[in-house]
Amino acid sequence: DDYIPKPLRPKPLQVLMARWLPESSPLADAPEMPLIPEPGEDPLIDPRILNALGEPGPANAWVSGLVGDFLEDTPQRLEALKEALRRRDSEIIIRQLHNLKSNSGTLGAEVMMNLCQDLETLADQGRFTEVEDCLPALRASWENLRTLLAPRRG
Repeated sequence: DDYIPKPLRPKPLQVLMARWLPESSPLADAPEMPLIPEPGEDPLIDPRILNALGEPGPANAWVSGLVGDFLEDTPQRLEALKEALRRRDSEIIIRQLHNLKSNSGTLGAEVMMNLCQDLETLADQGRFTEVEDCLPALRASWENLRTLLAPRRG
């Protein structure tokens, strides 16, 4: 039984997996992914984190699952956020923003993660109109991420 704080970062995850997986597991035999970003990579996602997670495939099925969960859950979370803002339900607003922040950070989507952090702070202060004003930027960030991450779904 171990614990890794969110957002997940590749190095602590690799250390934990090395501790628990036998050396002959498919993940242990997976090739190392480069940590240096390729020129021209999109800045919406930190390519070092995405590269460190690895390519989706049989040896990294969990990567496909992580990306797939993010792609499926995010539209529902955004809709729940919009509805909670309409009702001014601060608990749900903060919870949705916190989850969006953590999930996007795990995948290296730092623009969305930072935006969610800022919005979570505003919501915690009861500044819901300002959060609502930023929803188009949050949705735009999500739409760009969806396009970039879809091929990694596996």
